[in-house]
Amino acid sequence: MKILEEFSIPIGGLLNGEHKYKFRLNNSFFEAFESKEIKDGKFEVEVTLNKFSTRTDFNFKIVGSFASICDRCLEEIRIDIESEYDLIGRYGIGEEEAEFFYIEDQNKPVNIAKFIFEFVNYSIPLMKVCKEKENPACYELLDKINPNLEDEKNPMWEDLNKINFN
Repeated sequence: MKILEEFSIPIGGLLNGEHKYKFRLNNSFFEAFESKEIKDGKFEVEVTLNKFSTRTDFNFKIVGSFASICDRCLEEIRIDIESEYDLIGRYGIGEEEAEFFYIEDQNKPVNIAKFIFEFVNYSIPLMKVCKEKENPACYELLDKINPNLEDEKNPMWEDLNKINFN
């Protein structure tokens, strides 16, 4: 896809040492991957690569936000993400693993779009909730649903405490 071509880095043309790239992600990037999780995503990704004779180390810094629905109150919210990931590109042939991938031909550009997409998705929190300052009503609702149970005495616990396990 044409939108993903800009994420290709010409590894073969680079000298050994550190190189930096910056990318901006928007809806068209996530639509290229047919993502349903990221809506109205706006991210900046800084990729620092350090090229060596036998490998290339990648560092991905991701900062941005996307639109979602609060899991508690169902209000529309923006989720902020700030994360960092490392990945190693080894030269040669082999199977991709969690910490590294293989660059078979150093003369061909390496497209890092799929790694960026995966790292953004890894950064999505399991619970998407309002920030207390933005929507205090969401936290008030939580207090109504889960009242402080320490204030109430539950007779079930009194009976269970009487059990002798000796």
